[in-house]
Amino acid sequence: MKIHFSLVASLALLSLSLGACSKENPESTELAGASLAGRMAHQEKNTVRLPKGTVVRFTLNASKEVVMESGGPGVAPNQVSLGGYAAGKPTAARFGDGNDMLVFVQGSDGAIWVNQIHNGSPLGWVSGGGLLAANDKLTATQISQYSVEVTGQGIDGQIYYNYYSHSIGFHGWSALPGR
Repeated sequence: MKIHFSLVASLALLSLSLGACSKENPESTELAGASLAGRMAHQEKNTVRLPKGTVVRFTLNASKEVVMESGGPGVAPNQVSLGGYAAGKPTAARFGDGNDMLVFVQGSDGAIWVNQIHNGSPLGWVSGGGLLAANDKLTATQISQYSVEVTGQGIDGQIYYNYYSHSIGFHGWSALPGR
């Protein structure tokens, strides 16, 4: 059941990355009465909402470094460069307790890299390997408190997924069945 939900979530997020939802209003991520898949398909994949209304958005600067922008009610806007050199747009998901999150990006080597943000502080980039096509179809979905699924398109056109967990790190890339 857990794997089935995970695959459904990946496919829903993949539809986002393939352009299934409009980006005209990036601030409207809540859809009243929408199904889980519908809400996930309209979630901004580079934005994480934390407790107490803090919003964290990951973008790229002109040098292709990942930048973390945060703000919210009673919180002054803040920008922090996470460094690195990205070949595609970042994607992020909540991870663990409270204010922790993971940001994933395709590096210039084609591999997927992850940086854990712990209470607002980046812990550094770690390679998850893989060789993805140069596109912005990378997605991350929190599937449990300490587990995130990453999905992306390989250079062979196949859709691949990998899990990142607190205890193990990356579990290894696998092709989605039926693709």
